[in-house]
Amino acid sequence: MKRKRSPSKLFVLLCLGIAFCCLSIFISSSFLPSFVQELNGADSWKDNSFNTLQKSEYLFNLRLAQLKQETNLDEITSGDYKQNPTIEKKPLNVVLLYPDDWRHDDVGGLAPVVRTPFLNMLAQKGVHFTYNAVTTSICWVSRATMFTGQWVSRHASSYRFQPKFAAEAWRWSQTWPYLLQQHGYYVGHIGKWQYHGDGKLYNLRSIFNFTRVFEGEHWYKIINSNGTQTKINAADKAVHHTLEFLEGRPKHKPFAITVAFYPPKPVGEGVKPGEQWTPKNETKRIYENEFIPYPPYNISDAYHSLPKFIQDDRSLAKQRWIQRWSTDEHYQLGMKNYYSLITEVDRACEKIVNQLEREGLLENTMVIFTTDNGLFHGAHGLAGKWYPYQESIRVPLIIYDPRMPAEKRGTKDDSLTLNVDLAETILGAAGLHAHPMMQGRDIADLYLSNFPMSAKPWRTDFYYEYPIGGGLPKDPRSTALVQKDWKYIHWDEKNYDQLFDLINDPLELNDLATNITQKNKIRLKLMKDRHKKLRYEAMAPVIPGSECDPLWRPGETIPLTAPVCYNITGIQKFRLVAKRQFLIYLKMLARLTSRAICTGHWESILVCSFISELHEYFKHNTLTFFTYTT
Repeated sequence: MKRKRSPSKLFVLLCLGIAFCCLSIFISSSFLPSFVQELNGADSWKDNSFNTLQKSEYLFNLRLAQLKQETNLDEITSGDYKQNPTIEKKPLNVVLLYPDDWRHDDVGGLAPVVRTPFLNMLAQKGVHFTYNAVTTSICWVSRATMFTGQWVSRHASSYRFQPKFAAEAWRWSQTWPYLLQQHGYYVGHIGKWQYHGDGKLYNLRSIFNFTRVFEGEHWYKIINSNGTQTKINAADKAVHHTLEFLEGRPKHKPFAITVAFYPPKPVGEGVKPGEQWTPKNETKRIYENEFIPYPPYNISDAYHSLPKFIQDDRSLAKQRWIQRWSTDEHYQLGMKNYYSLITEVDRACEKIVNQLEREGLLENTMVIFTTDNGLFHGAHGLAGKWYPYQESIRVPLIIYDPRMPAEKRGTKDDSLTLNVDLAETILGAAGLHAHPMMQGRDIADLYLSNFPMSAKPWRTDFYYEYPIGGGLPKDPRSTALVQKDWKYIHWDEKNYDQLFDLINDPLELNDLATNITQKNKIRLKLMKDRHKKLRYEAMAPVIPGSECDPLWRPGETIPLTAPVCYNITGIQKFRLVAKRQFLIYLKMLARLTSRAICTGHWESILVCSFISELHEYFKHNTLTFFTYTT
């Protein structure tokens, strides 16, 4: 019997060549152009550490392309912004006054005791937005939302030491500080930053032109010019560095500065009455004879009307209530010291704005006063924030804008404005388009009648999300649909719903979902549907709960039933999976062929050269579209 001859290497290479030709036609017609374009887009960032095609970058590029197609914003790219021709040509300076832990009614005229004469005056020169809120009520997430104009579902910075919005170059390029610097602004940040790491992820000096970061205290030691040591309180220190910024700025450039005051946020875990707030003695004397009214209901009853899983005496919200508000003395001294710090910040804001006026800058400067989240002050038997109740999510907002018409100055506006709107408002003041990945809206649309969006109705509801759960402060995840008259809350981990009629129950003491009527069942169904729609919009184009969902906790097991990463048709899914499997096969084939056949003098054959290049490419470029990475 004759022995069968094995195919020669030349024959094998010929077959492989034909196969590659056929496959290349398929790839070039349906995949490689967009793939190469996405790859080039991912490699276009200046930071060399971001030169691989990451899942999140792929989704960003996908969404950007969709937005361009939908809105014809071809002139807008990730680093090439043009001025909005509908806005005045001269860009405004921007000063953002941004204290911590300050809820919406802690302003003179709303709370019965607190004194904020400067903020009241600023509101007379601008507009006071009385129904302003945050999309996530916790310090670091809210701050990331302020910089990016994105829900946490998109900017993904849900943990204190993982500032993805600042540490990942492609994300930082979507923020207003970056975009302003690209258009000649001198941009600074003073005070609280919160996103601290080991210094390897990013450098604050590389993302701002000027920084003076300090936080966590109400008083700081300083060395005087004669060598003696003294103390300065946090509000005055913020003023000092703001004046330093104004003095040293390039005078030919517009500027933007965030003054992130740490007070009136409490410091430490002290249990003595009022101990967590340490204002100046002179400010304390303003309130020493005042009586601070209590919440207008029985605190114990309110606490026991909360869902059972919140009635946990070990929770951070309850432990801090015990530290701060558990006795009459705790409440009175705590609130007096808290109000004293508010008055100190009010005076600090006045000094900054007065300096702008002395330098002749105020009439070309937008001044924004707002805060990162609210605070319970013992309401519902709770301390802190985090939960989606009104005391936690509503914060003050006052805007002074030189472009504002006279009839708008000194008015109050109860439109549903959000912290996610701040980025677009700041860019609008600079005469720039918002980045396509921003999710808010320029608030100037509410007071400038010639704005291009003025014909579009303002939002009547919004989506709230608190995704941290097992992180800090270890309270359950929650989301909500918030309207001015109704609120729906969903506690995901507990599969528990709440429904509140905010007109008849503004303090949220009567959960209508616990004993629901047929009429409210219909309302609840409609609100759930709307809640789901807004949830998907917040994370778009990623599907919530998919393996690409950025809110999965590090190390959390993703269920096998998780949906695909983004919404596609059956045919698109088939093609996507087929292409993915083909690339895996191609990678494997290139590796095997380069080892088994393309050796010796065969390396010079054209097909082998192609295989070798393909093998090298796959060694350094890994597709991670469908794999969650922390």
